Order: sequence, then C-alpha cells, then structure tokens
Amino acid sequence: MGGPPDFSLVGVVAPLGTALAAAAAPAVLPPDGTDLRLVRTAATARAVAALRAAGHTGT
Repeated sequence: MGGPPDFSLVGVVAPLGTALAAAAAPAVLPPDGTDLRLVRTAATARAVAALRAAGHTGT
C-alpha cells in the first residue's frame, strides 16, 4: 500500500494482518492516516518474510 489509506475501501489491510498474524508478528496500524504498519524490531525479519511469502511487495 502506498500513500494514505482510503478508509472507504473494505478489506484492504486484512490480508496484511492475516499474514502477520500467521507469522506471530503483531502489528499496529497507526491512526494518523499514514501507510505505515508498526512491527516490533524483534519481529521485523519474521514480518517481512511472511509478507513476501504472501505475495506482498514494498520497501
């Protein structure tokens, strides 16, 4: 996802959360309207691997 989220869309963030939950890498979607997903430093590698395995790309 790039840019601020469009909150009128439904189910856009769910696949990201599903992949992170399956990898036991909890994440937070900040309420400030950014496209950031906050993951603890200790879970970063696990989170990135899970998202890539699920077909997500990004930096």
